[in-house]
Amino acid sequence: MAMSQERKGTIAVSLTNFLDSGCIVASSVALTAWAAAFGFGSMWSSILGAIGDANCAAIGALIGGFLTDKYGRTIIYRYNLLVYAIGVAIAMCAMNLPMVVVGVVLSGLSVGAGVPASWSYISETSTSTKRAANIGISQFAWSCGPAIIFLLSLALSFALPGFAADGKTLLPAGTYGPFDGLLSTRILFLVLLVVALVAWNLQRQLQESKDWAEKRGEAAEHEARD
Repeated sequence: MAMSQERKGTIAVSLTNFLDSGCIVASSVALTAWAAAFGFGSMWSSILGAIGDANCAAIGALIGGFLTDKYGRTIIYRYNLLVYAIGVAIAMCAMNLPMVVVGVVLSGLSVGAGVPASWSYISETSTSTKRAANIGISQFAWSCGPAIIFLLSLALSFALPGFAADGKTLLPAGTYGPFDGLLSTRILFLVLLVVALVAWNLQRQLQESKDWAEKRGEAAEHEARD
């Protein structure tokens, strides 16, 4: 049986929730390795924790909510995951503290920006008999993000340990071919990058919410009469 457009849209949008929660966990897991690799202490660890994905997401949600109401639900899906991809790519390739900060901030803002669009789009494009079920799929995807990234991180920690026997010294360059103890961390962000590009390709094909388009048209007509 062919999958309905409604269900395809729900799955495409739900990938954003997976990426959002997965990025929060990946950044948290990577923090210790970044600190060891780039030599920053508790102060910058606290700053990165404070401005990390979860908190930047709050600012991103305000921005995303405004843009989603003004320009449509799908405007977020054309550009937001590209910002996310740039952020996780920078985090993946980070060679110093400034690159970590830029990567964390960009991905965090993107995480928040996608939330208002996701819930709005699923609610408005679902039939009344499947609305709760579709929202459930989206929430399930959010819950899968931390679980999958954590399990992947755990598996990589056994296959590609990042620290020497003392548990504090990051393994040097050349430990894994040309790579050092950050290899497992980079793989985590590579996985998020690949999923983000796949999700972006699916989401940019979504049609605009008819509910938003109708309401926007009514508002425009009302403004014209005034």
